[in-house]
Amino acid sequence: MDPAIPAFTPGEADTHVHTRHSCDSEMDPAAALQAARARGLRALVLAEHVDFDPADQGYGYYDAEAVKKTFAEFRIPNSEFRIFRGVEITYQPQYQDAIREFVRAGRFDWVIGSVHLVGPDDISRPEQRERYFTARDQRRAYGDYLGEVEKLVASGLFDCLGHLDLCKRYGHAYYGPMDRALFAPQVTRILRGVVEKGMYIELNTSGLRQDPGEPYPSLGVVREYLALGGDRLVLGSDAHAPEHVGYAFPEMLAAIRSPWSSS
Repeated sequence: MDPAIPAFTPGEADTHVHTRHSCDSEMDPAAALQAARARGLRALVLAEHVDFDPADQGYGYYDAEAVKKTFAEFRIPNSEFRIFRGVEITYQPQYQDAIREFVRAGRFDWVIGSVHLVGPDDISRPEQRERYFTARDQRRAYGDYLGEVEKLVASGLFDCLGHLDLCKRYGHAYYGPMDRALFAPQVTRILRGVVEKGMYIELNTSGLRQDPGEPYPSLGVVREYLALGGDRLVLGSDAHAPEHVGYAFPEMLAAIRSPWSSS
């Protein structure tokens, strides 16, 4: 795929921000824009949630006309700061055709594909999360999640893979830190697929504010991606509040470059 976003240096653009156009955020778009400028960013992507499963809490929430109205207000000719219209789509294999048509018709600047569900279980919802993780050990729970990520990458529907190992956010309470050795071959397959498909991969800094205390994916996985020849790394804050826009970008970029930091 060939997204409309120009090639910013990683860390210059926050490629994953949610505003009131997403079901789980109340942030005003103007506040997100102001925060991005204050952080010294050059660009911002409003990547609002889109869900295709009628059982999902965000199903039917996305309002394309309301989003277009926001962008009509924000886009200023010749402005040095750029703002882009994106979406974060919850990937489920059974909705591939609907996703493909939605993306084609929407003509978005940026399309993130993310996994939030494994089969019928939405691991981000407390009641389903409890059922999912208590019925599985870490190997199966995370392995099944990463299996869905493999399908996402293979689909070729998206510009960017969002928060590769988000499962560790919710599984942390049940298993503690993720045992990365258990999933190394699976993660490598995902990374090779990302490179082969020409996708971007997101270093999502929201994990630094959450239980894992590390980004999605870990810095070690990002380094493996780079070692495999990947050159399409972007940073996303997954912000739902102004104070989180561009969160920890300088620290993460510095850590990637530090040979002694292997987390």
